Amino acid sequence: MKRLSIIAIPILTIMLLGAQFNGGEGLANAASKKVDIKEKMLNSIDYYEYVEGVFTYDIGEKKYKAEFSVQEGSNPGSRTLVKDSSGQKVQELIADDDNNVLQLNTMAKTYVKMKSSKVKEIPKGDRVKKDKSPDGKEINEYIYRQDPANALIAKTVTFPQEYAFWLDDESQNYEILGEEKLLERNSVVISGDLSEYLAKKLNSTSFKMWVDEETGVLLKLITLNKDNKIENSIEVLEINFDTKLAKTAQKNFDTDDTKGYKQIKFDTKKPEKTKK
Repeated sequence: MKRLSIIAIPILTIMLLGAQFNGGEGLANAASKKVDIKEKMLNSIDYYEYVEGVFTYDIGEKKYKAEFSVQEGSNPGSRTLVKDSSGQKVQELIADDDNNVLQLNTMAKTYVKMKSSKVKEIPKGDRVKKDKSPDGKEINEYIYRQDPANALIAKTVTFPQEYAFWLDDESQNYEILGEEKLLERNSVVISGDLSEYLAKKLNSTSFKMWVDEETGVLLKLITLNKDNKIENSIEVLEINFDTKLAKTAQKNFDTDDTKGYKQIKFDTKKPEKTKK
């Protein structure tokens, strides 16, 4: 019996050490997964050349469906068709690789054409900085990266920086639940608690999001109220990353095609000061 007890103690010790090691490895992997998926959400445009699809947006009073095609890389551009909840086309947004942005009001048959600012350098370092509000409270300042494709509405899903900033590494308000197949894509499932500001704005207490593991594109997001019922949602219904489509996409980014629309011009001149 003594021999058995002598042998049993080292085995038990090894088992305990192994469990501790595996537990530590699991925590490290989870932390690494958090960093990886958040980085991809903040820089998703680096992980694909072309994407097209359809998504629904139902947050607060805003409800619409958007059909989009976005090309990043050396010849960026985008086109997004927006429909209201009844399926009526309401606007179309087109951007080309020369920083021109065309907004077509498909109901009023009017258009606005503008020049977007040139893309600045990619932000380096921490994308969340501390600042002070006018009343002296400490607040977060979020550093957004410009989208060369100017996908003004489509970037809700194609370049989801805004939702990456929901993931607060300081308060550790979120966790990765695992992975799921969604639209035949591997997605990372994230669950978390909303900040006080977002909770009040969205009438919700928590959120859940599904993020494309390869690109960081947002595939689905819901917010839940205190009764665990869905209050708001964004959901991609169709998505395609086929780079072969990028070769013919440029013809869809024509910002000069305004036939049948009347231009709306804004007076940018400053009013002259009247002499007293």
